[in-house]
Amino acid sequence: MSRIKIIAIGAVMLVVLLGVVWEGFKWSVMRVYVAPNEALVVINKFGDSLPGELVVVPPEQNSFKGVEQNVLGPGRYFLNPVEYDHKIVPLVQIPAGSPEKWSFTGEGTLADPALAPQIGLVTLKQGQTPPAGS
Repeated sequence: MSRIKIIAIGAVMLVVLLGVVWEGFKWSVMRVYVAPNEALVVINKFGDSLPGELVVVPPEQNSFKGVEQNVLGPGRYFLNPVEYDHKIVPLVQIPAGSPEKWSFTGEGTLADPALAPQIGLVTLKQGQTPPAGS
């Protein structure tokens, strides 16, 4: 065999080996599985400190370190453990109530407030403090 052919075969074998090692690393070290009824909170390890008016890292701005605003739902994700940390948290289910059990008073309010649907409110407490009285 010629020397060039041996070098070419060695280079192809090296590329294939590196590909296999990368896929093994990705599927064993980088993979994070989020089960149903769970959510994934991603935390940036590197970047600038958050400005005083921010509590979480806004979407599309990975230049800050801290907790990312967007939470990821169930599924499989690949996170580089050098750049990101993560935490898996349970999802909270808010019951919608059962309309067939509702009965109303003459004023139009529910006769039994315990059967009322529950409402989940999400607040994001970041940004500049508004002026007093607003």
